Amino acid sequence: MSKILIVEDRPVNRRFLASLLQDRGHRSLEAGDGEEALKIVRAEKPDLVFIDVLTAGMDACQFVLNLRSEPKLPQPQVVFRAAAYIEAEASALANAFHAFFVAKPADPDTLLAVVDAALCAPQPPPGEPHLEQRSIDALLRPLARTFHRHTANLERLNAQLEGGIAERDAQLEVVRAALDQEIKKRLWAEQELTQANHRLQEQVVHDGLTGLHNRRYLEESLGREESRARRSNLPFGVMMIDIDNFKRFNDTGSVPKGFAGGCRSWRSNTRAGASDPSRSPWASGCIPITERAGRTCCGSRTPPCMKPSGWGATASSSGTR
Repeated sequence: MSKILIVEDRPVNRRFLASLLQDRGHRSLEAGDGEEALKIVRAEKPDLVFIDVLTAGMDACQFVLNLRSEPKLPQPQVVFRAAAYIEAEASALANAFHAFFVAKPADPDTLLAVVDAALCAPQPPPGEPHLEQRSIDALLRPLARTFHRHTANLERLNAQLEGGIAERDAQLEVVRAALDQEIKKRLWAEQELTQANHRLQEQVVHDGLTGLHNRRYLEESLGREESRARRSNLPFGVMMIDIDNFKRFNDTGSVPKGFAGGCRSWRSNTRAGASDPSRSPWASGCIPITERAGRTCCGSRTPPCMKPSGWGATASSSGTR
């Protein structure tokens, strides 16, 4: 089992490589920058060091120079890592420092092959490499030019992306405005439909000639009002009046408001429209009286048919000639 130090400023990359090495039976150590890596090398004396060429604080070149400048320190093998777009330049830099190189991202088989090759290689002697600053600068200049091209390309792509985002935002704004308008139209249409349904409902239960509630409304209301009167133990009465020549009467005198009077809060003037009210299904069992009796009933304070002792209905035939 070998001790392998991973120098990487991104935790996710460290965890990936550490898991891969541990599965292979190696012991992994981790550092976030070059300074921390040097301390771990002095304390743990690892057999192999993975380090990114652009490690924060101390790059890979400076790390190797500091490592080789300590003759008493056991010298581990070093593997440079760099992004694929600078693979050629970083590989040349690794060769100059007698280090191995692997591009990232790399598949597990490639990484493990580099690990095996580095561990089998002879240990580098301390004090090497003897590179002058001019040589290092000459190696770093191609790397800098590549970075510059890559940065310019990223800026161009970023500008295109921002332009695309702005164009999409404008399109989305148009679509949003159209959607808002469509929603408003649908709300208006729903309001108009609700109002039309309300008007239609009013027309269904009202007589077109007089504007009074019609027979449909009467049939729907009688059962409900009768049940309510029974529950409350209140009087309940229905008066049906057959008026001859009703149209002429309606055209000249119309129907006065409050025609039905009322012994309680529910009052309804209704035009049933039946030729004979006594044959109406809801008039079965009503008490027919004469025209005079009807006038007497309507003129009394408390009609006999509306006394609390029971419920009744009165049918009266009244001619207007």
